[in-house]
Amino acid sequence: MKKFIVNYHSPQGAEEEMMGSPEDMQKMMSDWMKWKEDCHGAVVEFGTPLGNGMSVKKSGIEKSVQTVSGYSIMEAESMDDVVEMLKSHPHLNMPGGGCEIEVYESLPTPGM
Repeated sequence: MKKFIVNYHSPQGAEEEMMGSPEDMQKMMSDWMKWKEDCHGAVVEFGTPLGNGMSVKKSGIEKSVQTVSGYSIMEAESMDDVVEMLKSHPHLNMPGGGCEIEVYESLPTPGM
């Protein structure tokens, strides 16, 4: 099985996404848990929302302008399998729209 890193992007940060009513948050988490169940064990680490990003460069440190709002780790035979599972992900239906998902295959580290 191959390992894949899933990054969730949204126009607003995770902090803003989670400011809904308790009922809205319960519905959102219910949708995410249903999606996870539908993946039949492919989600090996559910992940967490991300916030307060910092960009560390040789030239200095500053607040990140990236829109990564969370991550998950999945395992599957192929990228195509993961992409197929992500097509129905509830993140794509977040209020306000503009959300997207990027997925990367975790490659072996040379020499390890």
